[in-house]
Amino acid sequence: GIKWNECLLDQRSDCINAAGDELELSPILQFGSNFRRSVFPTMITMPMPQMNHLSCYHYWALHHQICHYYLPRTLGNPEGLVFAETIGVKSWDELIPQVVWRGTDFSYLHKMEPSLRPPNFDMDVASQLDLSGKVDQRTAATHAIRQVYEELIPRWK
Repeated sequence: GIKWNECLLDQRSDCINAAGDELELSPILQFGSNFRRSVFPTMITMPMPQMNHLSCYHYWALHHQICHYYLPRTLGNPEGLVFAETIGVKSWDELIPQVVWRGTDFSYLHKMEPSLRPPNFDMDVASQLDLSGKVDQRTAATHAIRQVYEELIPRWK
């Protein structure tokens, strides 16, 4: 509860014990971003929410087995997840950077990079469009957004 606020704000890993509670905490399924350190011992980082979550929970409740969406991707399971171990990667440093961002940026990213912002349609696109009909509007809009690309938060790239 509230007595943990200061402990959590300090990002300490002993918040539960520091509160002096002998609690049996329920699992906390945290979808998306999570703490870097284990603050709550029962917090489990989950993949970003998607349409198969509820069906997979239902499958687990019935069969006590993980549904195929969350098992490793194989030839027999092309919809599974890709894990470093299953493709022979021993370290993240071995990966070739190909993706700028995959995840949520909520409201914290602008505090880390104050110069980044979401696009503003009126300012970034509409004001740049040629309404004479001489230029394709989709091409012009794409060109306009590319002009401010480096200013945008990753969600909009």
